[in-house]
Amino acid sequence: MFYSYGYDLTRSLEAKNGQAAVAEDTVLADIVDGDYWFNNHLQKLLLKNSAAAWALPLVQGCVQIAMCSVADGDSFQVSVVSRRSCRRVGVRYERRGANADGYVANFVETEQILSFESGDGKQFASFVQTRGSMPFFWKQPAAGLHPVPVVLRDDASNANVCALHLEREVGRLGRQVIVNLVEQKGREDIVGSKYAALVGECVANEMVDAQAIRYIPWDFHHETRGMRFENLNQLLEQLQGEIARMGYFWQADEQLLIKQSGAFRVNCMDCLDRTNVVQSAIARYVLNEQLVRLGIHAAPELGLSAYSGLEATMNNLWANNGDYISRQYAGTSAMKGDFTRTGKRNFAGVMSDASYSLARLWINTFRDYFSQSALDFIMGSQTSVDVFRTLVDLKSREPDHALQLGRAREAAIEASIAIVVHDGEYVQLALVVRSPMQLGVSVIRHESDAVMILTDVAMYVCGYHYQMERVEEFVRVELKDITAVQHGAYITDTAMPQALDVARNNGIVL
Repeated sequence: MFYSYGYDLTRSLEAKNGQAAVAEDTVLADIVDGDYWFNNHLQKLLLKNSAAAWALPLVQGCVQIAMCSVADGDSFQVSVVSRRSCRRVGVRYERRGANADGYVANFVETEQILSFESGDGKQFASFVQTRGSMPFFWKQPAAGLHPVPVVLRDDASNANVCALHLEREVGRLGRQVIVNLVEQKGREDIVGSKYAALVGECVANEMVDAQAIRYIPWDFHHETRGMRFENLNQLLEQLQGEIARMGYFWQADEQLLIKQSGAFRVNCMDCLDRTNVVQSAIARYVLNEQLVRLGIHAAPELGLSAYSGLEATMNNLWANNGDYISRQYAGTSAMKGDFTRTGKRNFAGVMSDASYSLARLWINTFRDYFSQSALDFIMGSQTSVDVFRTLVDLKSREPDHALQLGRAREAAIEASIAIVVHDGEYVQLALVVRSPMQLGVSVIRHESDAVMILTDVAMYVCGYHYQMERVEEFVRVELKDITAVQHGAYITDTAMPQALDVARNNGIVL
């Protein structure tokens, strides 16, 4: 989290330039952009009680600042400020795609600011890019290292929400140049090709202005295969016309000289690793152009490498930016960070990425669900009681998760029947129940569910592990040995109102 007592971190320099003049005693809480005010919900009581001066807006993202100098003595400051949207906040596999309002997961606005002071006064140049999940309804159930994405809803619903998102971004930042870095074959193409089709449909049906949208697919993994990251220059050459067309924001003292008339919207699957590499390359190219315009850079054809240390400084700024955003969404530092930080891809970086992949798998499986619940509480969509009931109520899950969970439970029942039921027995009833189940002194204790199976001969209770897709343990009781069945409320926690609801907390004793 980042904050400032006097500087509005939620808006870019250009956005602030376009704001109406405000009085000197205006407090930050009255002028910040709610899309990026991370702790807005937690401070609403202050705002309601005329205490806005006590409210301090926090931004989730990254703020990196570095002083730079070149050989002839000119010095300047470069800042990289990333602000994550709060409208669909979440963690990697718990939040994908868009919601019904057109807000997408892991949407981040990143601004690179060049500050330069000379005899003519202070000058500021900034360049804004965005990243965000592909703007339609899709999910990627966390299952193994390479889960398969699933497109949700029909094409009409997805086209509408895609158009809603793009129109909002065109209204905010101008022409949108969409750079899609996902693979054009295999599992990633399931959503990549759908994105291309939806953008085409939005343009063809005049749902968005065709002149305000350009879609550029570039299969990052294919183009850089074999550590050929120098091929990024081919993408930059393809984008040079768009960079020149959109320009950047430039202000000398209080005089506006240039406005940025568009933005690159870059995405991969997570909008983390590949996205940060490409955004950093674009940002360095733009900085080179700005330094030439300001008269600092005398050898533009050599790029930032013309000055010892400058390129390394920029690489570190953007590598740190990638790490911050990656930790917030996926739980680890960014992959491919060795290239962003050094300009070279090496074997050590590949091995590091492999360890990050395994760490992300562990985090996705065991931590992200509760993390999502905590984030939903901070945003105001859960109560404090709900946070500790997530495993039962599933309030943090997407609306379609009930269907996904139902299918998983059906698979658990089928597997349990196939494994434990004796040949010749007829299954009368099979259902998923909550654990623990108790049989005399034997107890099946399982983190989530157990499968109970009733045949014409016996009752089975199985502990099932969803991630491993196997029956871990089970008990079998013959019906002739059951003398009584008791059922009623099974209260686990008297401090929670939901736990006292007998309609939702049934228990059974055999």
